[in-house]
Amino acid sequence: MPSIKTLLSNIASKFKSKISKLTQKKPPPSASEEALTLNVTVVNDSSNFDHCLSPTPQLAPAIVDSDSFDSCDNKTALADTSKNPSLSPLTSIVPEPSEDTLEGLRQCAQFINSAPATLSPAPESIKSSNPEVIRGSGSTCDWDDQEPFVTYKHKIIQLCHDLGLGEPSKIERMRGGSFNRVICLSLPSKDNQDYVLRIPRNLDTNESTRDQVAVLHYLAPLMPVPAVLAFDSTSDNVIGRPYILQEKLKGVNARSVYYDLPSDEKMQFVKLLADIIKKLNTFKIDRPGQIVAGPSIPYISHKPLTIPTDIEVTGYRFSQHNALEVMSSQDKQPLSSLLDSIFEERKTADEDFMGLQWKSLQKITKEMKTAGLFSNTDTDCVVWHWDLAFRNIMVEKQLNGQWALTGILDWDGLLSAPSVMTRAPPVWLWIEENDRSSKWCEGLGNNDIQPARELTMEELVLKSSFEQILQRSDQNYMADAYGRGVWIRRLVKFALEGFAQSSHYIMLKVLVLEWNAYYQSLDLDTDMEDDSDEDGSDKPDDEDGSDGPDDVEKLESYSVTHHSNHSNQSSASSTYEYAQESFETYKLKVAQLCQNIGFVSPSNVERMEGGSYNRVIGLTFPGQSEDRNFILRIPRSPFQDHELHKIRDQVATLLFLKQFDFLCVPTIAAIDTTTDNIIASQFVLQEKITGQPLSDVFPTLPLVEKLELTTLVARLLIKLEDITFEDPGELSGAQPLPWVSTSIHQSNSPPVISGFRLNPMYVASPLGKQGLASLLFNMLNDQKGPDGDFGRETFLWGQFLDSLQQMEQIGFFKDSDSTNILWNWDICSRHIFIERDNSLTPTIPCSSSTSEITQPLDLDHISDNSTKNEANIKDEASETPDGQNQVTSGRWKITGTIDWDDALSAPHVITRVPRTWLWFDDNERTPFWDGNRETPPQRALTEDELAIKNHFDQIMQQADPNYMNDTYFRGVWIRRLFQFTQTGLHDTADFQRGDKFVKDWKNYFDGHVLMTPDKNVADEADSKSEEGSE
Repeated sequence: MPSIKTLLSNIASKFKSKISKLTQKKPPPSASEEALTLNVTVVNDSSNFDHCLSPTPQLAPAIVDSDSFDSCDNKTALADTSKNPSLSPLTSIVPEPSEDTLEGLRQCAQFINSAPATLSPAPESIKSSNPEVIRGSGSTCDWDDQEPFVTYKHKIIQLCHDLGLGEPSKIERMRGGSFNRVICLSLPSKDNQDYVLRIPRNLDTNESTRDQVAVLHYLAPLMPVPAVLAFDSTSDNVIGRPYILQEKLKGVNARSVYYDLPSDEKMQFVKLLADIIKKLNTFKIDRPGQIVAGPSIPYISHKPLTIPTDIEVTGYRFSQHNALEVMSSQDKQPLSSLLDSIFEERKTADEDFMGLQWKSLQKITKEMKTAGLFSNTDTDCVVWHWDLAFRNIMVEKQLNGQWALTGILDWDGLLSAPSVMTRAPPVWLWIEENDRSSKWCEGLGNNDIQPARELTMEELVLKSSFEQILQRSDQNYMADAYGRGVWIRRLVKFALEGFAQSSHYIMLKVLVLEWNAYYQSLDLDTDMEDDSDEDGSDKPDDEDGSDGPDDVEKLESYSVTHHSNHSNQSSASSTYEYAQESFETYKLKVAQLCQNIGFVSPSNVERMEGGSYNRVIGLTFPGQSEDRNFILRIPRSPFQDHELHKIRDQVATLLFLKQFDFLCVPTIAAIDTTTDNIIASQFVLQEKITGQPLSDVFPTLPLVEKLELTTLVARLLIKLEDITFEDPGELSGAQPLPWVSTSIHQSNSPPVISGFRLNPMYVASPLGKQGLASLLFNMLNDQKGPDGDFGRETFLWGQFLDSLQQMEQIGFFKDSDSTNILWNWDICSRHIFIERDNSLTPTIPCSSSTSEITQPLDLDHISDNSTKNEANIKDEASETPDGQNQVTSGRWKITGTIDWDDALSAPHVITRVPRTWLWFDDNERTPFWDGNRETPPQRALTEDELAIKNHFDQIMQQADPNYMNDTYFRGVWIRRLFQFTQTGLHDTADFQRGDKFVKDWKNYFDGHVLMTPDKNVADEADSKSEEGSE
């Protein structure tokens, strides 16, 4: 009988063949390796193609494209569903089941049989860079809370009557955007002129309709903007939403015609665009910020405004897509002061997570000021249409063959800003956006990213002509566009957008790397900062002359750990970065601290690689037979009172886990949760674990040894699952604070299970033992907050609860899900330490469950050093000379597991995230990977990688027949939902992830709801699996 894997392979081939024949669609391009790195070049003076101008000062490197793949910005979509309503990614219909499970076999088979007989092929004309969101006939599906057009248009007709405009002769749906539904009307009462009705999709994050009207009214005297016929900024109308009814601009979208025009006609567009920018610069505003409606602008008007223009300037928004969260208003001030003020406000708002990033940006701002990049004229502010592009410019060809500007669109979120902030070169004027790289579209840059290829003669002429016009208008233009302005705008991006997406962390990493190189090249004579390493020297630590991890690696480390499970190592220059005392003087205090707490003076005090949260110092104490090594962990910034639980919980968890020998957690020697000591900080002193991180060793080994280590890790995880708890929640220390102790080898106060943490400040109420569906329901409601909230957030929480109900309906949850186990959510290869031990007898990989009995821990009786709660795994543990049980395999043994911060008690299925770090190197992930291990690697696994994965999965499946289903099928959906109970909905990325989950689940549920009508299917399947295993 063929294996399940063989059957799945055959089905997969059949499936691919069928889809290929139906769609005849070319495979998408894969991201090239060079797309993941920025190529830095210097802007060539000759590329300006302007011999009349003095050379541009080379203050900044040009950020250059490295490939030709393009996508779209956050306002674009990939397909015209109005023309092809059936178009949707096939891969979104069903989750990828495991290649080794019967469940996966069944799902694949049923999906193939249910595939439609005909599928509309994607037209070649549809490109990923399409600059407009095309909702068409599919927009109702894309926006689940949106009323279908067939019924909605009757309300539009009634609205026209309510406005006294009579019945429209035509009502057509237009291509809308992410933020607005757009409908075209022809009104006989207005000579059958066409009008556009713009209706916001979301009420809680959209800019005020009143603000948009005020902006158009303000711009109308000088700029060709749509005239507003009527508007309502309330929902008290027949359509139940705010709206703007404005004239439909004549002409066509400039992007639809420009790139196919001859050179002489393109030159007309150059002059048109230059004229637009010059006119925008005539709108002078006295201070920076968001332009909003003044008090005289009404909230409702059924006719065009005739009152004088009235605008005000508030603080910038924390997010461009959320009008509700606004920063403090700013007065007229130097740009360096403005940026520092914004970074400080953002740092205060994000200090629990993002302090390092904002400090880094403040440091660069200070250095840019020292380097003379800021100008005295940067205090003057102009109007900034930050989304000015061909897609928002309407043109019409006149009878004389000349192109005329008919209007400019998309004035939402209009800003007041110093002119240097507005002068990113309009690269789209001389090179088509389809030729831009994946970096440009994925968020690593914007118009400041220059094309990678050389410009053609025509492109050079267009570029030069535009630059000459602007340079004649303002002699600072070239420096603002290509010199100092490049650096400043890279800072501005963070000031205005924050760190809403994972790409922002990569941008910061690149900025720090390039700015440090540039700033050091200036060789400025300044004693503003101390550039020494943490040990007080400017020399490398290593004998080979290589530096330790630098600021860039540290920022990269934090950026990925904030969203993922990457390395969290610190920089060798962290004294400078964290504004901490030089290591040269600090180590003297550390030596004195050791004596103050009853230890002898250390024979060696060394700086070690720390993390974003902790400074780490190595200590060596002389012993009678051999030296003993310890680690001193000190918070980068002393904890505030509301944060003291962190250090207590960490230590309490380690003391509790010390009784489980196979975990080999560090031994705690001392703790102080106060700052009443010589180093003026909390600290933990613990023994240093021997061995090396698995991540350092594993890639260097042959396959046979990799498989040995894979067995080792699998056994560790299996034993870990035998540590069970009664209730779900976080492991929290019960020790009263403050906690100061120098003799705590074993806990006399075991941890308690508290509620899950909703955010850094608040913990939810404890949740007793219950089914997983009930648990998720309660946790979602905890995050949702009290009733009475409104808007998109509440709507999304409601959709999560609906998805949960559907999961329960089709039998996703099992009785066994009420069992909770210990979960180190960040366990990975860098947190498992190993070493060779040839004295140990090789063992044979297990072939059955490694635990005969799993009994809940009695948290009231763990201080007696008893190991009665430890799983009985005689065939997997080797006895070491000191009597400790360690998980071993062949020539290897585990010597330690670290980083148990924020340990949880959770159901098995929540903890069974695919351990991809065993078979796939995280360093090969795209820089934009958010750390979600449910995301498959971008490339196919190699034979060795597949062998490791299959070996690991086989061991885990033999230990528990539910493992594959929990890891690769039902668990994927459950964990995606569980993630929102942990992160909440706070920024744009959270909402995007939430929308995607709801859409993915809807596609799956709609296609598979009839497959498992019996809600007890899962439990019955479990029973059969258990019977079969017996």
